[in-house]
Amino acid sequence: MMSTMKGYDFYQPWSKMVAGIPRHLQFNRRRGRFTAIMVYIRGLLNMNRIFLFGILTFVGFSVVSSKSYSQRNRAQKVYDKVDGAIFSVLTYHKDGSRHAQGSGVVLKSRGWLVTNFHVMGDAKTFKATHYGKKLKLDTLVRADKKNDILIIAIDKSWDPDFYEQIPDIKVADISKVQIGQDIYAIGSPLGYENTITNGIVSGIRPSSDSLRQFIQISAPFSPGSSGGAAVNDKGELVGITTFKESNVQGLYIGFAIPIDQVVNFDIANAKKDLKMERQPDKLFQTGWREYESGHYREALSYLMRARFPGVNEEYFADYLMARCYEGLEKNDSAMLYYQSAISRNPDYADSFMGLYRLYKLSGDMENAMDYKRRAYAIDPSLREREPE
Repeated sequence: MMSTMKGYDFYQPWSKMVAGIPRHLQFNRRRGRFTAIMVYIRGLLNMNRIFLFGILTFVGFSVVSSKSYSQRNRAQKVYDKVDGAIFSVLTYHKDGSRHAQGSGVVLKSRGWLVTNFHVMGDAKTFKATHYGKKLKLDTLVRADKKNDILIIAIDKSWDPDFYEQIPDIKVADISKVQIGQDIYAIGSPLGYENTITNGIVSGIRPSSDSLRQFIQISAPFSPGSSGGAAVNDKGELVGITTFKESNVQGLYIGFAIPIDQVVNFDIANAKKDLKMERQPDKLFQTGWREYESGHYREALSYLMRARFPGVNEEYFADYLMARCYEGLEKNDSAMLYYQSAISRNPDYADSFMGLYRLYKLSGDMENAMDYKRRAYAIDPSLREREPE
């Protein structure tokens, strides 16, 4: 049989190839060729299926990797944009011992450090640092225990080069905050300075009295982060992290104070938790505000016409006027008002430090060092926040 196959051209038509071959062998040959073709086609299909699976896997992995990289890249850009304005806040008792630790946010355009009221609590003084660099804090702008807001003016003249390097965080439009949008929390949890976490806006919740709102965020934060920043993916300040609640399973839900509730307030009632006898009149408040803005002449014009219900306001007004005269380089007048502030309140260390600066500037180091020692005796934490 094999001999009959010799000499056949397998490229010739099938009818010629099978001529002279028994019919049952022709059928077997057809079936064998059909089977071979089907195996070949099935192999091609399997190869295509494997190839297609590989392509889809590669594309899917690329999409996931690209999304993951994009998220990491966005977080890094947000952090680089706002990191310099987030400070660690350390509070102290009157004897200089540590009270607590929290976080704070500098609003550079306003000259404020913003944090939570509970960060200060019943502490005597506190300082704000950023990787070893210190802010010199000045007068209190807002003390609101109910809303858990504390704002302190910054003395921008102490280290102007450092202050210039602080980024000016833009305040977000709260009306545009949406549930589900990305959110980043930056603070100093447990003292680990400027830690960033990410999450989403989980909800907008009313307070128990329905007079305020809180932004619920899934970005985790821990003790020490209170007073830190909650920012959107543009690096805009959405709120100030304030507290978290836990349920019976130990899961934590974090909240932030919307930034509009922080920066918009009635200045006449801004210090209602300072335990004053009564709030001073609007002339004093306006003068104080002008002083914080660096408008010393305007501040003096208001402060000199103000009326005060108690000695607490009188000594502080003397102190503010002394600072204004010092800013205007009228040191003789500044010295008189510092001394007046001390006579009204001999326990206010900042007035002694004012005299220290003036005597040092005049070259009278003996008196300068005497007032400095007296200031430190009253408030040891001044060693941390006052320059040598």
